[in-house]
This record gives sequence, structure tokens and C-alpha cells, in this order.
Amino acid sequence: MRGRFVRMVIILALGIPLSSGASCAWVLWEKVATHGQTVSKEDAPPHWELHTAMETKDDCETMLTKVWQLKMHETTPNPDTPGLEGRHATPGFVSETHPGKDGQPLWTT
Repeated sequence: MRGRFVRMVIILALGIPLSSGASCAWVLWEKVATHGQTVSKEDAPPHWELHTAMETKDDCETMLTKVWQLKMHETTPNPDTPGLEGRHATPGFVSETHPGKDGQPLWTT
């Protein structure tokens, strides 16, 4: 009887979580899609790129701002980006225009 009691106490003790807090993460993804005049957005499937995961929403939003600023810098037309024809941006979104293989403009968002 005592052995059964000890086993039950051990099983219960192992079943109790040591930490009552649950942790979660905020994940920053980037959706990238390229389409042209002859291809609708629906026919040009996007792909998703994982950037990072943060512990808090504020940290994730800070990283989103940094990634957006980097994309803004990368897509600024200049002599180092000869194929880049234009850029449209709003916070959290960047769209660039560049020539496709057939000479028709392509948009990457």
C-alpha cells in the first residue's frame, strides 16, 4: 500500500509543470511576389521568407521597421541598381519596378 502511494506521489509530481508561464513568439515574415502586365497577381504566386522571431510584439515591430528601412535603401534607384526603374513605398510595404526579360515592366512587392 505504501509503495503504491509513493508511486502515485512521484507520478503526480512529475505531471505538475515546473513553470506556470507559457512563452510565445512574434514571427516576422516577408511576402515576396513578382508580376507583370500580362500576369495577374493571382497567377504569380508569392513566396514567404522568414526573417526572425521576437519575444514581444514591440520587438517585432521594431524589427519590421528596420527591415522596411533596409528594403527602402536597397530599392532606391541609383547607379548601383541600373535595372531598377522605380519604387513605391508605404510603411511596411515596398514595390519596385524593373524590366523583365521581354522588356515589359515587372513589379516586385
